[in-house]
Amino acid sequence: MRWNDPGSVAEGRPQREGITIMRKILAVSAMALGISGVGMAVAHAESYFGGNYATVDACVADGSKGSWTTPDGRQIDGGDGWQYSCDPQADGTFNLTLFR
Repeated sequence: MRWNDPGSVAEGRPQREGITIMRKILAVSAMALGISGVGMAVAHAESYFGGNYATVDACVADGSKGSWTTPDGRQIDGGDGWQYSCDPQADGTFNLTLFR
């Protein structure tokens, strides 16, 4: 860098390269924290296997009723934030998964 360069510290202006590097470091740090935060949220999610169904219609009919009994006998319902999904399997059946 030359003495009379417009980005020179000698003229009281900040170095543009330093600011760019600092922005990149902040951006990477923010992304790393965001990714680790998402991983923590997924790790604490609750889910239960609700059953295996021959058709997606049967899975949806059972999943959409809004209240279920878990394999360990616990009553859960949609009012507590529980949702369901019908996931296709390789054998052509559908697994009902309850999650929140």
